[in-house]
Amino acid sequence: YQECMKPILSFLSDKKEHTVKEIDEHIAFVFNLSDEEKQQKLPSGGAFLYKSRSNWARVYLSKAGLILKPKKAVFKISDEGIKLNAESSVTNIDKATTHLRNSLK
Repeated sequence: YQECMKPILSFLSDKKEHTVKEIDEHIAFVFNLSDEEKQQKLPSGGAFLYKSRSNWARVYLSKAGLILKPKKAVFKISDEGIKLNAESSVTNIDKATTHLRNSLK
């Protein structure tokens, strides 16, 4: 899921509101997932694997204040997320980055 964080933040950098479906489709595109890979489910058999990873990435990005959830199943980038995404030195975002941002709030 950590590999999904930067692509999600970059996708939301247009400052528009995007649905979970749009974000998940973007993740599938970024990682060039085949139809077969999109159908892979978690070992529990519940959610699709790539959608679960996208969801966890959104959870951590949201907790860090990098993205906002203006309404159910809709996300947009925050001012803090815009700043982080614009930093040329940031090529990857992971759990440590989000924890650091969260602790600075």
